[in-house]
Amino acid sequence: MKSIIYTKHARTQMQLRQVSESETTETIRNPERTQLGKHGAVKAFRTFPFNAQHNNVYYLSKQVEVRYLLKRAAIIVLTVISRFFN
Repeated sequence: MKSIIYTKHARTQMQLRQVSESETTETIRNPERTQLGKHGAVKAFRTFPFNAQHNNVYYLSKQVEVRYLLKRAAIIVLTVISRFFN
């Protein structure tokens, strides 16, 4: 199994967007869907239960989108995006 390497940008976005490393890994390893992004990147999507507040609003679930490059020896996470839903 390839190792996952996070860019500094990805780590910062994970913190700001309330996405854990385990959620990021789960999204990469077991996505609900994927699509091709720009410059050879992969976009992986997965929805998780949230049941908490984000920006003072309570949400039941969140969708995590991970954009990464698939290299020979590793997966390079470029950024992580979250969307919150009720």
